Amino acid sequence: MNTELDVVALHRGLATVLARLMDLPSPPIKNAPFAVGAIMYDEGDDLLELVMRSAVTMKQDLLVGVTKRRSSGELVRSLVLVVADASCATAYNVEPARLKQGQPVLLVSQRLGKAWHLVGGQLRPAAMPSAAKCEAGILRAAAEMPKLLDYGPEEEAAYPGIQLRPKRGHAAAAA
Repeated sequence: MNTELDVVALHRGLATVLARLMDLPSPPIKNAPFAVGAIMYDEGDDLLELVMRSAVTMKQDLLVGVTKRRSSGELVRSLVLVVADASCATAYNVEPARLKQGQPVLLVSQRLGKAWHLVGGQLRPAAMPSAAKCEAGILRAAAEMPKLLDYGPEEEAAYPGIQLRPKRGHAAAAA
């Protein structure tokens, strides 16, 4: 990755793969209650907080592929689920897990013992599976990822990035 355009293409591709993994329609539905995206930010920037504020403003839960560049230059990657309500948003580090072939993906936060799934395009809490089922489900979802990378430029262009709204008195919290 040498240019800003390469980074943008990488993040659009990641958003496309996340959308496919979550069985979201392509192109995405505008103002849907659940969306995917990807961001890159430098340690100390408040970009993730801005994404969380945007989620509250748009009344939208987000699954975000996050790349954070530390001051040392090291890149740290994670998947962050931003769950928004009327006044604040909470961010959870999650992993996708497909407990059984053919079943929808579950987003799990093993550290917090929480899980979510999509029902009718909306994020809903789900029962947390056992640690063994989580691990197997995470491996199953990871095995799908290479197949999901095969998409055309028109599908990638459908995910231009996360739209940010200006700060306007909404609280954001990270968990």
